[in-house]
Amino acid sequence: AAPAAAAAAEDDDNGAHDAKALRTRVIEWRRAAADAFGSLPFQIISEEHINVIAVEAPTTTAALGDALDAFPAAKMKKYGASIVAAVDAFLRGRPFSPVDLGLARAPAPPSDPFDDLDSFIAGVDLDAPAHKKARRHVSESSASSD
Repeated sequence: AAPAAAAAAEDDDNGAHDAKALRTRVIEWRRAAADAFGSLPFQIISEEHINVIAVEAPTTTAALGDALDAFPAAKMKKYGASIVAAVDAFLRGRPFSPVDLGLARAPAPPSDPFDDLDSFIAGVDLDAPAHKKARRHVSESSASSD
């Protein structure tokens, strides 16, 4: 217990942070990232990595890479800067903002034109010559298949 108390006292002298509150902030970040990228939160970053980030409080991607074991390079490239921005904002007492952290929403997938039939019909020129030829061709093939 004495070494832990000494370590805690040393942390206080070195600008310690509230690891529990930082953990909550990183969980909020993960939820925002999951929403932005259309993923499930656990697919973004694991609970184990969240716990390490909360304790280590890395403010650079290099420090984040040093702190996290087995964190894939692709995830570091995709999320690393945003994670350290969230940590830095927390340490500076700034509010959490997914937009400021580079978590812009991913573009929505293209919609199916048949989801909104009126919009689809409005966008089709029924009098176009190619359409008439196609309609005639479809009618002729239907008649010949009977």
